[in-house]
Amino acid sequence: MEYEWIRKRADSHIALCEAEARNAQGWLQTRDRPLRRHLNWKDAAVAGQFEAQQITRLCGDRSVPRHQLLSELKSKWTLTNALSTRSQGICGYDSEEANRVQRYSRDFIGDVIGKIQKN
Repeated sequence: MEYEWIRKRADSHIALCEAEARNAQGWLQTRDRPLRRHLNWKDAAVAGQFEAQQITRLCGDRSVPRHQLLSELKSKWTLTNALSTRSQGICGYDSEEANRVQRYSRDFIGDVIGKIQKN
């Protein structure tokens, strides 16, 4: 039951990140826009997809003890939280969209941690 919820939540996060990556790619194809901002945005979206897939596999592995799973997830949450506040470019302009997508990933990981701790 718990794993099924995590898988569905991961699937929705992957879909969100895919949409963000497509949107960033669209902006990358316009020449009059800042390139670094949109590359950071796309990279954050691709990283979010990868994290969701990795977390789904980790949560589905019955050989991983619950305390180790929570420890790894909390470590991922801490890293993603740090990435969501990173400032690049003048006044953080180059990282604004990437930070927003990283916050989506941070919230996804937090939801998974909450679900596991609740059960």
